Amino acid sequence: MADTSQAEIIGRSIFALAGTHGKCYHMRHQGTTSFCRQNSMSEAYDPTSIARIDPAKVEPIPVRFWWLKRILIVSGIALAGLVALRVWWGWEAHRRLQAEIEKYIAAGEPIYPEDFDQEPVHDDENAAKMLDDAVAALNLTLEHDKLIDTIREDFSSIHEHIGHVHELIEANAETLRLVRAARHASGIDWDMHIRYPAISSLLPKLSGHRKLSKVLSVITAYYHATGDEEAGVDILRDAFAHADAIEHQPFLMCHLVAISANSFHAQSVESVAPNLQVDGMGAVVAESVKPTR
Repeated sequence: MADTSQAEIIGRSIFALAGTHGKCYHMRHQGTTSFCRQNSMSEAYDPTSIARIDPAKVEPIPVRFWWLKRILIVSGIALAGLVALRVWWGWEAHRRLQAEIEKYIAAGEPIYPEDFDQEPVHDDENAAKMLDDAVAALNLTLEHDKLIDTIREDFSSIHEHIGHVHELIEANAETLRLVRAARHASGIDWDMHIRYPAISSLLPKLSGHRKLSKVLSVITAYYHATGDEEAGVDILRDAFAHADAIEHQPFLMCHLVAISANSFHAQSVESVAPNLQVDGMGAVVAESVKPTR
């Protein structure tokens, strides 16, 4: 009988402890944690508190949401399926692209960046090398830059600066010689080798070539003003050959600079053409006439 009573007391104590924890859970959600601690300390270890606990008022610890595991499993399967689909489609797209590339390669068409590399040209016949050297040989002072801008704004003002332009020509005799040689060169090789990624390719230095175009346009006006029409036309031919060589590069910026250079020389043609005279044998003469406008 004593053993039974002791077992019954232990069982009821365990029930009281479980009920107290359930009550603590309910009280934590209602902001009464301190009371929960006091209540659990007094009721958990006091067998006589069993009589004060009403089992009907005890709320059990809620069961874990049973859909959570199923949702996670389905989501994982869906994510794995999407990853597998992306990997398969990447492989399939690469296979199709490679099949098309093989067709063009079999037909002898250039595909890869290295396929567009041109055959190297010897420096003695390379117009690009000569033009780069001509730019490097430019000898322009700040006064020369101001003079070029002044004449280009109004070509008729060339008569006021004949002496200064003559000094400009003498200071850049080597540049003019190289530009003339470039016009008669047999090849153009700017030594451009585009590799993947193409965006990392360095653009050539074009500012010097643009300045050279301005110098040539001013020298054209000088020869026309001094009556040496033949020399002026030769300079124009050199200038247009220079612009064509600039465009012989696979970059949009080179194309834009070539357009700018051609516009400079077109203005020179407009300024000299109304007064330009050619004799019956096709030679340019220095006789001037008034423009018929």
